Amino acid sequence: MDAYRYRGERRRGAASRFADWELSSGQVTSFDEAGAPAEIGRRAAALVGVQIPDRWAGVTQDVVHWSTGVSWGLVAGAVAGGGSARWRLLAGVGTGVLAFTTSYAVLGALGIYEPIWRYDRESLGRDLAGHLVYGATTGAGLAGFAGFAGFAGMRLPRTCIS
Repeated sequence: MDAYRYRGERRRGAASRFADWELSSGQVTSFDEAGAPAEIGRRAAALVGVQIPDRWAGVTQDVVHWSTGVSWGLVAGAVAGGGSARWRLLAGVGTGVLAFTTSYAVLGALGIYEPIWRYDRESLGRDLAGHLVYGATTGAGLAGFAGFAGFAGMRLPRTCIS
């Protein structure tokens, strides 16, 4: 998803290298200039009594961003279970759509995002496309793992949830 979004940013004139674009830790110096992942991390830490200093805003943003991607990948894997390669691909794409809709619902309710109807179609379309790329890539990875496991003689469980 990030590579897809970076490519779009480059087309729109972003001049930074991918590593500079991807890593907030060297660029974001306060929570005021950070994005939604940093705010989620700051709020989660505050719930357990930890105040994160501004100098950690970029790192917080990166950690929450990547953790979110990994977590949705785990959801896709759980939904895919031991199903066919086609089912695993569909589970990945469906999870990408679920991640897109959930982010607007949850982050909008928390006041981190605006309500979804306040965004223009072009912005929503780019964001949905990124989530579809994420879901398709995740699903393809799950489908490929199923093929590899079969090739290697590994026995996969029928479901990841018992």
